[in-house]
Amino acid sequence: MSHNFWQVRLPMQLEPLSRMAQAFDPALRDAITGGVSPLATIEAISAQPDPGASPEARRRIALLISVEGVGQHAGALTCWMAFSNDEPWCDDFRRHGIPIVESRIDLERGPDGAIRLVVHSPAYPLRSMSMPITLRDQRILTLEGVRFALDGDDLHYSDGWAPGYRQFKSAPDIARQTTDLSISRFSWSPLRRGLRTLDGAGVALHVDQAAWPALADVFCQEAGAPVTEGFEQLSAGRFLDPTSVFAPSPAFSTLPFPELPFSCWPRAPDKPVPPKVERLPAASVFGAPHFVFDNVEVVGFRLSLPDSAMPMLQKLAGPLNFHRDAPGAMDDFSWRVATPTVVIELLHYGQMRTRSPAAPLMPHDYMSQHEVLVRLLVGKVDDDGSQARDASLFVPTIFVDNPWSKMVGRESQGFPKELAQFCIREDDQLHPLDMAGRRDDREHSVSQVVLVRSQPGFRDAQGHRLLELRYPTHSGDDQRFERVDLDAVLGNMPGFSRWRQSDFGGREFRKSFARQAMSNGFSGFRTVQATPVDKRGLPPTWIHGQMKITSMTALFPPGIASLSLSAKGRPEGDPWRALCEVLGQDDINLPAGDWYRLRMNLDLSVSDSLSW
Repeated sequence: MSHNFWQVRLPMQLEPLSRMAQAFDPALRDAITGGVSPLATIEAISAQPDPGASPEARRRIALLISVEGVGQHAGALTCWMAFSNDEPWCDDFRRHGIPIVESRIDLERGPDGAIRLVVHSPAYPLRSMSMPITLRDQRILTLEGVRFALDGDDLHYSDGWAPGYRQFKSAPDIARQTTDLSISRFSWSPLRRGLRTLDGAGVALHVDQAAWPALADVFCQEAGAPVTEGFEQLSAGRFLDPTSVFAPSPAFSTLPFPELPFSCWPRAPDKPVPPKVERLPAASVFGAPHFVFDNVEVVGFRLSLPDSAMPMLQKLAGPLNFHRDAPGAMDDFSWRVATPTVVIELLHYGQMRTRSPAAPLMPHDYMSQHEVLVRLLVGKVDDDGSQARDASLFVPTIFVDNPWSKMVGRESQGFPKELAQFCIREDDQLHPLDMAGRRDDREHSVSQVVLVRSQPGFRDAQGHRLLELRYPTHSGDDQRFERVDLDAVLGNMPGFSRWRQSDFGGREFRKSFARQAMSNGFSGFRTVQATPVDKRGLPPTWIHGQMKITSMTALFPPGIASLSLSAKGRPEGDPWRALCEVLGQDDINLPAGDWYRLRMNLDLSVSDSLSW
């Protein structure tokens, strides 16, 4: 299947782009250092819904913004910012070095057939005085005069401008996860057919002001002024089908990888060449991996699975044991699941911020999000040992409604985050909440979580149901939350410990391991994840974190809570689906003591493996 595309080259300001490169994608830093043209390339790629798709299915669109190299890399592009309304496309792009974020993209067709392309995406707005700014959905840019190639046009091979892309695949370094990246160079050179030069009349780029990403600083010489002049190489066409000839850049290695959504991606060579892995300093506008979470609300559910579920749970923890098959790795221990009791938690983060962000962000700037996750308690067990150690929480599956949080979690923290919509049900209708938990200027408690596969910024609650939950709430609950003495209470109160002494049946997880897990159940606990979360051909490593509660209040909830899980739309082998198959599709009713409500502030710090 071929994909329509539209591309334009237009002038940009290199100085603000250079500032952005210092706290963004390593490929952009590398390109800026090597020298780039003052012309940016914007390429919009479009695919119609697959045959037989539901009426709600939308056209998939990706918008890539790139710089063009000079000198030995003349004509080669490096994408430094991208948007798409399709989550699977975003996952594939990121796996191959394209910094792309899930966004809402609207197409509006004018009377002359031209298309107006409007991108809405989470962004930090401009700052007013010294007030904190918070991430919110807003319009990012508008392209007027877009003319996608149409089916039925005469196709021919283009002998015109057909650039390839130079990117980096990256993941946290195997030993210095907080400061360095392991990177491998990657290139792809799509050939295009039906390349047509278009009339530039009526073409304009409107970029909205934002503190970050500050696209207006890159493209507009005057605040709010549209770019209407200086357009070059305005064209459209189609990518070739899967029989396309792949032309890799000789300066970059070609890596084996699974099928990607575009037909122009290369096929794996007959004899795969191992990637050359290099090390680069990590940099991010979100700063070092030390985060502060304020005004966190938690509703947690203890699910006591039968002992027969242990093999399934151990399979879910499989990503932690990558070292068992790695040649030359220390393989005399395994991460093992300590108990068949698992925890599902629904969280709302009122404020998430980093202690040391890069400019233009400041330490008091924040973002919000909802999150639902599954927690397993795991520990290290030596092959010849009889006692587990290093009790840690592992998250095999997690859903969020914040695209930037999803990107950071997958790229640097080892959390396999997916996008979901968090909703309330009123008058037999689902109504989506924004990231701040609000609808109609009022805060609400989530009653249903829905999987989102396309255009998450639209907030339309279309998709497959993941979780439905009901628990008793009462007028005045805000006043009924009580302060908790973390040191004296949490280890032994049945309503607050995630795990209890009776949960530990395995010999190696009793005694000291159980005491550690129970006493640190909330006040402070270790976390462990494995990265990269996808197959991108880079060395895997562990991400070790430490959660520390700084303050907490709790509600002693009476009554029965119920939740219902659904695996519809989940692939074979998916952790959420595996859990659903064990629990069944019926409602799960939990008495008082097996569910809890908390409000807290906490810190998350990530440690290098060498210092953990």
